[in-house]
Amino acid sequence: MRRRGLLYHPGRHGEAELCARWKASLAVFAPQLRVRRNYPYAGKGDGLTSHFAPALPGQRLVGIELEVNQEIVLAAGRRWTALRGVLINSLRMASSMCGLGIPEGHDANSRRLSK
Repeated sequence: MRRRGLLYHPGRHGEAELCARWKASLAVFAPQLRVRRNYPYAGKGDGLTSHFAPALPGQRLVGIELEVNQEIVLAAGRRWTALRGVLINSLRMASSMCGLGIPEGHDANSRRLSK
C-alpha cells in the first residue's frame, strides 16, 4: 500500500475540516489507500498554499496540498487514471459536505495530466 498525505495548516479550521472529511471520503471510495493528514510534512512549511496565504484574506483561503507517490504518477496508465478519479470524486464529496463544492467539469488539471 502506498501512502498519501493531505497537507494543511493545522491552525486553519477550514483546512483541518476539509482534510478530515476528504480522508473519510477517500476511505469510502478507496478503503485500500493509506491516507494520513499532514504526512509526510507538517503542513506549515513553505509550500504552494503558504505562498498564496498572504494574498487572500483570512477565511477565504482553504489551502490543501496532496502528496501522492510519484511512482504512480510517472508510470501513468490505469493505476494513475483510477487514482485520479478517486481523488477527484472523493474531494468533490468532501468539499460538498463542507459547503465548498467543486462543480462538475472542473477537472481541467486531470485532463491535462492524462495527455
